[in-house]
Amino acid sequence: MPTRTRPTAAALLLAAVGLAGCVDTGPTTAYCGPAEPVLAPAAVGPGDELRVEVAGAAVVDGCEQRLPDRARYEIRLTSERTAEGSADGPYTATLGVLEPGADGGAVGTVRLPDDVPPGVVEVSVDLTGAETICEIDPTMQCARDPFASIDVTA
Repeated sequence: MPTRTRPTAAALLLAAVGLAGCVDTGPTTAYCGPAEPVLAPAAVGPGDELRVEVAGAAVVDGCEQRLPDRARYEIRLTSERTAEGSADGPYTATLGVLEPGADGGAVGTVRLPDDVPPGVVEVSVDLTGAETICEIDPTMQCARDPFASIDVTA
């Protein structure tokens, strides 16, 4: 009569991990990123408020227009200039977060930092909490986040 051996706990764990890695969870949804923001006013001073409007998701083939509940738009400011008294490179700041509706549209007001250098700056919109098609497809390269420019007055 043949002898039976019991698998060790390590062997059972390895088998479970191996099986879990083989489970097909279906395709990952790729969401469309935001359209370029509309900013108002066109010229604003440090510490002033800026209205940011994102009309919805950009139209791109192969992506889902309706965003999940976890999606957010992070609003960032970038200037090629440095803040006064700073030795650091280009000035960047996160201005706030907007919560888009299911259609991808969002409107909100953010405040510019007091130390933002004067001149032309870019205000960009970064989709977080929902992967875009370029983040899912390794053959695609992601473009810059959509942005618009404003003039920061002294």
